[in-house]
Order: sequence, then structure tokens, then C-alpha cells
Amino acid sequence: MKSDYERQKNLIQDNVTSQKNYLKAESEYMVTKVREQSLRKKLILMNIDPNTLDMSNMRTSINVNSPIDGFITSVNFSGGAFINPEEVALTIINTNALLVSLNIFEKDLRHVQIGQPIKFRFQDDNSTEYQAVVHLVNKTVDPEKRTVGVYGKLTDKLIANKLNAGMYVEAEIYTSSESGESLPLDAVVEANGKYYVLAVINKTNTEYSFEQIEVKVGASNDGYIEILNAAEFIGNSEFLVKGAFNLITE
Repeated sequence: MKSDYERQKNLIQDNVTSQKNYLKAESEYMVTKVREQSLRKKLILMNIDPNTLDMSNMRTSINVNSPIDGFITSVNFSGGAFINPEEVALTIINTNALLVSLNIFEKDLRHVQIGQPIKFRFQDDNSTEYQAVVHLVNKTVDPEKRTVGVYGKLTDKLIANKLNAGMYVEAEIYTSSESGESLPLDAVVEANGKYYVLAVINKTNTEYSFEQIEVKVGASNDGYIEILNAAEFIGNSEFLVKGAFNLITE
């Protein structure tokens, strides 16, 4: 095709052939050239080098390389099936890049920012907490649930070995941090609209003496409650943390 085009090009320069024959040869050559480039691109997409392809290394099957490392979690086709370009053949998950996917209410969106710490636990194991940080905040609100997606990046990559895609977790995003003195929730008892603790005033090897003291409480989180008047206690004060409710309400 190229040789015919070059021949017609030389002939038209020498006024030996007609303009019609030259234009026809040029058009056919350009169409064939575009088609060749298109086929070369397709071969490259299939990881086949068009420069080394010849009759000696032609094959009837090719390897499809994954763009990422990971594990196959689902296969949506069977051997010999035809797959359309818009269909998903299989799903691969890279566990080295797992994110914690959370949903927050629309009203809380203004409090969440990238970089804030996240603490999460597995639903079947609340005894161990894991750490993450806010990595991405979705800009779209779910029209039905009125929630927004928040994605957290694991701070310890070794945690990924304990995670599987689709697992449910319970999480908290810390939008602000304040330090304060606190006690376990079980140590603080509400009675008649006031809050009390039992402070140890004397102890021996066989018995303890307690004093019931009113306290002012603040915010509570993760099993602890803030004691706003903690400055009224001496630094080494001890409190009853188990059974205080029964003693105070008796």
C-alpha cells in the first residue's frame, strides 16, 4: 500500500498519472496507516509488543495483567464467555491500601476535617481499639440517608492483616481534643439529680473506709466521665470504681 502511494506520488510529480489516481492511492494509504496505528495501540494495551510480533510468535491467548497487587474477591464470568467492555470481569482488592469507610450524618460534616484521628473497633471484639486518620471526606450527601462518606487511612499497616473488605466496625472521629481529669463511669453514681463518688479515706489489710463526695461532671467518652472539680481532691486520691452504686443508693 505504501509503495503504491509512493509510486503514484512520483508519477503525479512527473505528470505521468492523473490527479484522481494519486488522490485515491493517498486516501487508501492514510486509511490503512490509521488502522495500523489503531491496531498497534490495541496490542500495546494487551501487553504485546507490535515491533516484535511476527508469524513465529503469534498466539491464541494472552495474559491480562492486573493494574494492582491484591486478592481476587469475586469472579463475574466463566470460561469461554464474552465480556463487554463496560462489564466487570472480576474484583481485586489490595489489602495494603485498605481504608476505613464510615458514614456520618449531614449535620456533623462541618466538624470533620482531613487528618483528624479515628478510633475503631470490630463489632465482634470491642476490647481492642485500632487507629486511623481521616484521609478523605466525600462531597456528596446520600439523598435518602442524609449521610456523608468519610474514609480513614490506617496508621498501622500491620492492622490490614486482620481486616477483610466488607467487615463492619464501630468508630469514633475525634474532631477536637481537650485534657481533663476523669473517672470510670462505674465510679460515679447519680442520685437525686446529683453525682457522687466514694473516696478512700482509710484502708487496712482487711477493710476500707469511704467518704461520699459530690462531684461536678462534664463530658463522657469511652467508658470515662470528666470530673470538673477534680482540683478539690489531693493528687493521690483513690476511689471505689466497682460497686459504688450499691453503697451510695442503699
